[in-house]
Amino acid sequence: MQLKFNYFDEVTSTNSTLKADREAREGTVLLAKFQTSGRGTGSNQWESEKAQNITGSIVFEPTFLEPANSFLVSMAISVGIATFLNQYSNEVKIKWPNDIYIKNKKIGGILIENEFTASAITRTIAGIGININQTRFIKAPNPTSLSIVTGKHFNLGIIEKELFNSINKQYLQLKKDKELVYQNYHSLLYGKNKLLHFEDIHGRFSGQIQQVDYDGRLTIKDSQNDIRHYYFKEITFLH
Repeated sequence: MQLKFNYFDEVTSTNSTLKADREAREGTVLLAKFQTSGRGTGSNQWESEKAQNITGSIVFEPTFLEPANSFLVSMAISVGIATFLNQYSNEVKIKWPNDIYIKNKKIGGILIENEFTASAITRTIAGIGININQTRFIKAPNPTSLSIVTGKHFNLGIIEKELFNSINKQYLQLKKDKELVYQNYHSLLYGKNKLLHFEDIHGRFSGQIQQVDYDGRLTIKDSQNDIRHYYFKEITFLH
């Protein structure tokens, strides 16, 4: 898939802008130096200094996937981001559902918005935020950046294209072999088979992440060896 890059100095949100552009086809990428209302999952805001980080969105048309398998797109994107970052660190992990970590600190996140028919995902807008050159954060919890990790300053124009080309490569892989993307995602999954602490509506508990299903459902085996299942916002990781 050929990518088409579009650049803006400032937008409210790259996801909102691209979502509203009904002529933007698969492979369209919108990159902005600054988002006045950058969004994370739900009501979360994305903290990013102007022209210091990668803030962009891409259009996919994954009509080959059924709606029940929608999280596979997130898996492919996450693996693409992790593959790109693995050039600079061997401690990159994907934290369910949509965060990218290096050395137990958050370096980036993904915001995915899908459109469906009864039988297919017709359009996906995937927002990508990766901390690159920013070294000081005010509100973001537990943040890091590529500059903090490596001690280097990066040319955004170059690595933006490298990142989205890596994402595109994994998306094309998803079209050919869903299971390979699924396996690669789990090889990078933060906390898999390690004892972690969580909180759900019933309280705090300890357990080990077992897997994430095609629809995004997280499976945890708790310390009593009981199996628990969660969808987005139903569980919190405790540090």
